[in-house]
Amino acid sequence: MTHEETIKRIQKLVPSVMALEFGCRIFNKELDQLLTVTHLSSNNECINCFYDGESNTTWIWTKYLNYNFKILGKPITLAVLFQAFENNKTEVELSIFANKILIGHYEKPNQEGYYTHCYWNLSKDNFNDQSEETKGFIGGLLGN
Repeated sequence: MTHEETIKRIQKLVPSVMALEFGCRIFNKELDQLLTVTHLSSNNECINCFYDGESNTTWIWTKYLNYNFKILGKPITLAVLFQAFENNKTEVELSIFANKILIGHYEKPNQEGYYTHCYWNLSKDNFNDQSEETKGFIGGLLGN
């Protein structure tokens, strides 16, 4: 499973990642700009977005999002990954180290099998910022 396929699988397992709410990332196709939702209006008709790399914010009517914008979703953090494991019924074992978490998995638990693991770097708590080995391991666990 490619990393993009793994992200799509996580988004399917945890649909709230794609919810248009605080922290959701949006791409403006027309202006080639990345935005992050910072506030929704009380009636959910508008969202306030922060332009990445700038201090500017803008209000966008949600009814126009389908035309010029692509919803990218919220970052896939360790908390989201735990939800994906739970929803996929993937059993993992966790061990905590100073700035990383070991995610372990037994193939064929309670039988003769083997143990595999990866490390999630907590200082970069985003799927995209993890090592290639970790992203591949997670994709393997969720692809079953």
